[in-house]
Amino acid sequence: MIIFNSTDHPIAVFLYNRSIVIEARSYYEDPLIEGEYDFRAYKLRKNGKPLSYYGKNDEDWGAMMHVQRLCLGVSGKLTAERDCKLHIREKYCRFFGLSRNKSELECLECTVENGKLQNVQNYFPTYYWPKRELRGNYLLLGFFILCNLAMLSIPQYDISTFALKFLFQGLFLFLDWMCIRTIRILRKYPIRSETEVIRKDECN
Repeated sequence: MIIFNSTDHPIAVFLYNRSIVIEARSYYEDPLIEGEYDFRAYKLRKNGKPLSYYGKNDEDWGAMMHVQRLCLGVSGKLTAERDCKLHIREKYCRFFGLSRNKSELECLECTVENGKLQNVQNYFPTYYWPKRELRGNYLLLGFFILCNLAMLSIPQYDISTFALKFLFQGLFLFLDWMCIRTIRILRKYPIRSETEVIRKDECN
């Protein structure tokens, strides 16, 4: 079996009771026999801890535009056949922000040759950053709702006041919707704190 890491970070891969570290843009060949195995993988920091969050400048726009990414691990049941090949890649989707300043979810996507991966589930490998993002969006949602209620209490003296009030109410409703959408996306994924120690003698 060959496992290809096509991502830009090292990945911890767990198969059955084995743990493997595969460096970025690299692969690992394992003498795995045919069968079914519990599988999971997640990105690693340089210190060996799970990577759950990182930021980077947008490649097209440079330092003024920043992308924040929450990283998800992946798990499932791997059925390996002869000459099985597993490709691990990244996939991104925006969950908050406008234009080039945005926050994205980074999912690990697996493609299997000569085998299949079933019961695939993405999850957060640590609890701190997803909990922080959820808490921040709940606070923002409450703040924008209060702002909208405050706008409703402003008396309307003329058409210009009404237009300004309508404009700000629309803006706060849009921000409310964005916070609710973000909360719904983040709550879809379970949080499983990874505590296993990767055995150094099996690291690539």
